[in-house]
Amino acid sequence: MRGLVVAGVVSAGVGCSSTTTSIEQAWISDSTKRFELSNVVAMSTAPDRIVRRIFEERLAKELRAMGVRSVPAYAAVESRAHVVDELRAGGYHAVIVMRFVGEGARTPSTFGAYLETAGAFYGPGVVVRLETSVYTLDDDQLVWSALSKRVDPDGVLIGNYAHVIATELSRREVVASS
Repeated sequence: MRGLVVAGVVSAGVGCSSTTTSIEQAWISDSTKRFELSNVVAMSTAPDRIVRRIFEERLAKELRAMGVRSVPAYAAVESRAHVVDELRAGGYHAVIVMRFVGEGARTPSTFGAYLETAGAFYGPGVVVRLETSVYTLDDDQLVWSALSKRVDPDGVLIGNYAHVIATELSRREVVASS
C-alpha cells in the first residue's frame, strides 16, 4: 500500500526570516528498502542549462556531505536518448529528478506586512513550487516524491532547496547517509 505523508513544515531559512523552503507534501512507497540508495544521480528538468547545472550540482553536493555517493546528471549522462541505459551501466541505484511546477505571488500573513509591500512594484515576494521525485533504476519505480514550496522575497530560486530536500531524503531513509 502506498501512503501520502503530509510533512507539515520542514523548513530552513537563509539570510532573512521570510525566505524559506518547505516540504508541503511527501509520498514514500511502502516497498522502499531503507538505506538502499547509496549511488544516485541528481537531475533537473530546468530548461536553462546553467540553472539546471546549478540545481544538479547543489543537490549532489548536499547528498555527498551526508555520505551519499552522488553526481549531477550533466556529469553522468552523455545522451538524453539513452539516459536510463547510461545510468544503469554507470552503476547508479536511483535518479532524483527536480522539476518546476509553478510560481505566484505570496500573500502577506499580516495586514502590517501587506502595508509594507503595498507600494512595491513587484509585490510581497515570489512563491515557487518544485516537485522532487526519486526513481530506482533497477526496476524503474517511483519510490519517493515531494512537493516543496519556496517563499523568496528576493526572487532567488535555488536558495536552500537542495539542503531541505537532501535532509528529508536522509530523514525518510530514502538514501543511505553516513
